[in-house]
Amino acid sequence: MGTADSVKGCACYTCCMNKSMTDITRDTLQMIAKIPNEVEIKAPSHYVVGGIDNIDYMRAKLSPEMLEGFFMGNVLKYLVRYPHKGEPVKDLKKAQVYLNWLVELKEKNGNS
Repeated sequence: MGTADSVKGCACYTCCMNKSMTDITRDTLQMIAKIPNEVEIKAPSHYVVGGIDNIDYMRAKLSPEMLEGFFMGNVLKYLVRYPHKGEPVKDLKKAQVYLNWLVELKEKNGNS
């Protein structure tokens, strides 16, 4: 790693420091064009099995502490891997969704 060619679509400083502003702008616009819609991020069809959304099932069955760990783990997972995937903005948006759910959980339980 270390050059723009080593990680396709990477938005980190190490990969982009050798790019011109024109290249960075072009790459950024291409990434924005690939931003998936909200349904694909928050509720993809493969998350609904047996008539219930997986997240809704976990909210019903896990303790608040377990649910908090699940949300935090997913935030970290998506943040760590986004520079190494073909659609980094998609993973950042997924991290954002899990972070929002974590904030909602903490606010609901009086831990704001």
